[in-house]
Amino acid sequence: MEKKHQHQNKILGILVSAVFILLIFWKIDLHQLFATFKGFDFRAFLIFVPVYLLGIYIRGARWKYLLCNDKKLSVNEAFFSFTAGNTLNSYLPARAGDFWRAVHVGNKIGESKMKLLGSIILERIIDGISVLLILYTAILLYFKHQKVIEIAIFSAVLFFGAFIFFFVLFKTGKITDIFEWLKKLPFLNKNHEIIDKLSGLSELFMNGFSVLNDPKCFWGAFLMSMIAWMLECFVSVCVHSCARNLSHFQVAGAGCCICAPDYYNDIDNNHHGNLFCLRKHVYERDFRGNQIRRGKLKCSTKRQKQTACT
Repeated sequence: MEKKHQHQNKILGILVSAVFILLIFWKIDLHQLFATFKGFDFRAFLIFVPVYLLGIYIRGARWKYLLCNDKKLSVNEAFFSFTAGNTLNSYLPARAGDFWRAVHVGNKIGESKMKLLGSIILERIIDGISVLLILYTAILLYFKHQKVIEIAIFSAVLFFGAFIFFFVLFKTGKITDIFEWLKKLPFLNKNHEIIDKLSGLSELFMNGFSVLNDPKCFWGAFLMSMIAWMLECFVSVCVHSCARNLSHFQVAGAGCCICAPDYYNDIDNNHHGNLFCLRKHVYERDFRGNQIRRGKLKCSTKRQKQTACT
């Protein structure tokens, strides 16, 4: 019976993968796709595919660290669930893949789903801080545009603010006090049962931040996050090898957008980040092109004047 159930799960997994592959190719212009691949150096695949998979595997291992190295969750299971959750995030709104990951792993290892969701929220915050550090480095080395600095400041307030908020809430243990205060409000007198349920769920959710009491696991997870995002930068530069001047600033800019929560499925944060980077790249390319054209125009004008004088 167990083998039959595993066989059914494999078939279901293949069907789900096939559906997502069809969705990817549904609106693709195949002629344009093949034309793009003609100018692509496929030898790059030998470099960035293993590097990309290594980055995903590191992020799976990081989740295990964020759960204080929970023996119930294997690195392979963390890797699989992280990959599947990220795939779902590409097609579903509001980071639904992260909720799926919490439910799937919770059912599989018998752990509280709210606790796992709390650890995923912390994971996203650490992602944001890691990318921010890369972004600030890129700003210092490459590009100091006012709009970019404003985005960096806003992202810092968002991610560092979220980390400080949850850190204080976890360390003080005031989450139950907040719900007790809510019960005292006159217009919530008839909703004590609902408030008690929410209080219990919130306590389980905050258990996902237990790694904050384990410096070794927390800093290990943070280091893994930095390594994973540096590998992501490397892969992005390889993929965009046609844009030789693409800096890791642009990759980090896209990363900040990817880490932030998205609520609409028509165009997600990944697309917003890539469009922002593309606009910057095109602007820089056109700006340099105009400068070159203007330089050539000046040279030709000077030559014309010189020949006219002679």
